[in-house]
Amino acid sequence: CHTLEAKYNREMMELENTSKHQAFLRHLRLYQIIDAEIPGIGPGRKQALMFHGIVSAADIEEERILAIAGFGERLTSYLLDWKEEVIEQFTFDARRDVSLKDRQSINQKYCKLQNDILRNVESRIAGMVKIKNDATMQLKEVERELRDAMMAYRQAAVDIENLSKYQGL
Repeated sequence: CHTLEAKYNREMMELENTSKHQAFLRHLRLYQIIDAEIPGIGPGRKQALMFHGIVSAADIEEERILAIAGFGERLTSYLLDWKEEVIEQFTFDARRDVSLKDRQSINQKYCKLQNDILRNVESRIAGMVKIKNDATMQLKEVERELRDAMMAYRQAAVDIENLSKYQGL
């Protein structure tokens, strides 16, 4: 059960991490460069960025920007600073940002596994109880046979003693 609990906790943590990453990307994509006020980045440069597939904070990467003609270190640093401001605004709340459906799916999976384990344990216990009862019955049978054998032995000893006395007369 401890292993099952560890697996459950690990899977829930993976779900939370995945959800956090997805929420982070959604957050970055919400911030469109076209709507942003970034020093040195006017409508013409915004069009150039969009032409190169850089439309939101999620798309801003230093190498990609530096590869665009007319974008040097200074403009790139303005874009990176803006992206950093957007990142600082990101918050993650697992209760809000992790899908209830995904949580329920994991919960159901582990409830089923736990129930399967419990049924298996109950079945094994029932099997052991049957073995114990069978062994108890066999032991009683052996005890009865042993008592009968002891009675026969005692009777034989008495018969031998009586026979000896009879022969000795």
